Amino acid sequence: MQIYQVERNDNCPCGSGRKYKKCCLSRVEEASRLLNRVVGPGTYTAAGREILATLGYMCGLAMGEGGTPPDPERLGRLLKEAWEEEEKALEATEPDELEILTNQLEKLLMAKEHLRSIRVPRQTRPGIRSWLWRSKN
Repeated sequence: MQIYQVERNDNCPCGSGRKYKKCCLSRVEEASRLLNRVVGPGTYTAAGREILATLGYMCGLAMGEGGTPPDPERLGRLLKEAWEEEEKALEATEPDELEILTNQLEKLLMAKEHLRSIRVPRQTRPGIRSWLWRSKN
């Protein structure tokens, strides 16, 4: 499930007309490192790794005049908090709590213009974390 696939020698998706390797590649790599450091170690599923890679990609691309990319450290903290809250919801006896958490996450994503393209898939229990992260048990 690869969302973005840009090769080093492709034109940069930021629209600069330069090669990706000479334009945004180093920023994307740095944003990905920061995001992974903030989220912390874990055994991520393929989908979870792809989400982290996509968010790193979004944080590292040049946004053009006046645009500012999302801060990978802040985004990582939000993602980690969401995963921790979702973990608490999974442990709770009320199954509706996970639905409430999912709705709150979607509202947060829709409130931020630069995050509106991110979608939270609706899956049956055990919930979002099952496709993003597997805890080390």
